[in-house]
Amino acid sequence: MWRSSLLALGLLAALPGCGRPADGGNVAGRAAADTALARRDIERTIRAYAAASNAGDVDSLVSLYADDAVVLPPDHGPVAGRQAIADFWREGLEPGMELTPVRITVAGDLAYAVGRYVLPPTAADPADSGKMVFCLRRQPDGRWRVTADIWNTSTAPEGEDGEEGPRAFRT
Repeated sequence: MWRSSLLALGLLAALPGCGRPADGGNVAGRAAADTALARRDIERTIRAYAAASNAGDVDSLVSLYADDAVVLPPDHGPVAGRQAIADFWREGLEPGMELTPVRITVAGDLAYAVGRYVLPPTAADPADSGKMVFCLRRQPDGRWRVTADIWNTSTAPEGEDGEEGPRAFRT
């Protein structure tokens, strides 16, 4: 009896549309499309991060972080959790920041973006540029939120090259 059931399942699987995905089994194609969509969503999150920061909109910026996120600013201890992150960013955001992702890697519901940041000079501080890394996690609602945020300057600190070094993000 079980042999005839296996034979029947085998025959059904051989029929068009039975036992195979509708796209003919193009799992790699679907995975690539899912990854491309995730990359676009992550790029959108990074643009929203820069826009919120440039507008001084702490609430919008903090909404891009996961509840358990951590911010790792230079010369500062870790800032963990949305409330602490909101308090940290309320101390100061500077307009004009540009974020340029150079690599976005997606693995299921986890991703990271590596890139560069640029801050223009202000009346009080010289320009700053450096490296950044965002770790992100897809939330149950499908949105990508930042789970870890770290950045550091790319140029030598004051005194090493005889020039004043650029400012780091400081609040």
